[in-house]
Amino acid sequence: MAAKITRQFLEKIPKTDLHLHLDGSLRLSTLIELAKAGGVPLPSETEEGLKELVFKEKYADLPDYLKGFGLTCAVLQTPENLERVAYELAQDNIAENVRYIEVRYAPQQHIRPGFPMEEVIECVNRGLARAQKEHNATEAVRSGADIPFNYGIIVCAMRFFNRHFSPYYAQLFDILPQATPREIMSLASLELARAAAHIVETRGTPVVGFDLAGAEASRRWTTRRRTSTRTGTSCARRCTRAKRTAPNRSSRPSPSATPTASGTARTCSRPA
Repeated sequence: MAAKITRQFLEKIPKTDLHLHLDGSLRLSTLIELAKAGGVPLPSETEEGLKELVFKEKYADLPDYLKGFGLTCAVLQTPENLERVAYELAQDNIAENVRYIEVRYAPQQHIRPGFPMEEVIECVNRGLARAQKEHNATEAVRSGADIPFNYGIIVCAMRFFNRHFSPYYAQLFDILPQATPREIMSLASLELARAAAHIVETRGTPVVGFDLAGAEASRRWTTRRRTSTRTGTSCARRCTRAKRTAPNRSSRPSPSATPTASGTARTCSRPA
C-alpha cells in the first residue's frame, strides 16, 4: 500500500510557487488595515465577513472570483503598501518552506502621477528582497541546514481594461482619442514589455516573465467594413467579439482563504 502523503509532510518539504499573485495573496488583516487607512470601502471589516462575501468557498464564475482583486488592488496604490505586501507575501511563503517564488501583478494598475512604472516595480522588488535578505542571513541557511530563498517577478498586461481601471489607463484613452480600445490595450501591453526589459537591463531587477491577465473569453471572429476617416477609403477589418463565459472550475481546489503555516490567510487562490 502506498504511503499516505500528510499535510505535515507537505508543510515540511521545500517547495516552489511559480504562479503567485501579489494582489491575490494579501493577509486579510493587512487588507482590512490598509483599507481603513486609505479610506477604501470593504464589504466587511472583519476577516469572517470577507470570507463570506468576497473570498468565498465557491464562486459563480471567473468574473465573480476576480472581484476580490478589485479590493486588493485598491489598497495597493502607494509605494509603502506595495512594498509591505510583497514583504509579507515572501515571509508567509518562507514560513511554509517555499524557497522559490515567481510573483505576478499588473504594474500599470498602480501607476499614477509621481509614481512611475520603474518605482511600481522596484517597490515590489524591495519588499521581496528584504525578506530574502533576512532569511538568507539566518544561521540555518549559512550552515547549509536550510535552503536559501529566491524569487522572480512576472509583470502582467491586462487583456481588457477601461479608463476607470487606473489613472494610467485613463491617460492612455485621453491622449489617444482616435484609437480603438483594442489598439490602446495592445499599445499598453507593448509599452509594459519594453519597460520591463529596460528595467532588467539598467537595474538588474529580477523580472523573469511577461504575461496577460484578466478573464479569458471565447472569441468569435467576424469581418466588418468601415470607412477610414483618414483616407476616405473603405478597408476590411478583422475584429473580435468576446462573449464572457465562465470555465468549469468544479474540479479545482476551493479558492477560499487558505490557512498558512504562519497562521495568516491568503485572500485568493490562483486563477488559471
